[in-house]
Amino acid sequence: MTRSLTNSYPVAGDARLREELADWLGGRPWEYFVTLTHRYPGDGARAIQAWAKKVEKKTGKPMQFAWFTERSAGGFVHHHALVHCAGAGSVRALRQAWSSGHSAIEEYDAGRGAAHYVGKGYGTTKLDEWQVSDSLPAKFGE
Repeated sequence: MTRSLTNSYPVAGDARLREELADWLGGRPWEYFVTLTHRYPGDGARAIQAWAKKVEKKTGKPMQFAWFTERSAGGFVHHHALVHCAGAGSVRALRQAWSSGHSAIEEYDAGRGAAHYVGKGYGTTKLDEWQVSDSLPAKFGE
């Protein structure tokens, strides 16, 4: 499901809601923390969706994700994401699937705060769009 936000989104600056989002995302067995940037200004949603499809085609399994797209004042887009994709193989394989700019991908470590970081723009004018896969990895203990 895609969630598009505008500058008039009613929770702008609400730190409590950002904390609830981080709690909702946290505690899941994510495998990777991903940052994808674009070389040129423009629409980033199509590129990240194409990246996910490349990874899914390579693994033969659906990717579970939560990604948040931020747009700078100059129109440049970058994405922060939490990803679970069993069989993706390696960080290198995920990086090679991204051809639109720079990628920074590392194994997910719940103790490093990535669940808070990916949604840092939530409720602000900096967040352009966010998308969560239809199914997410179950929270630990569920």
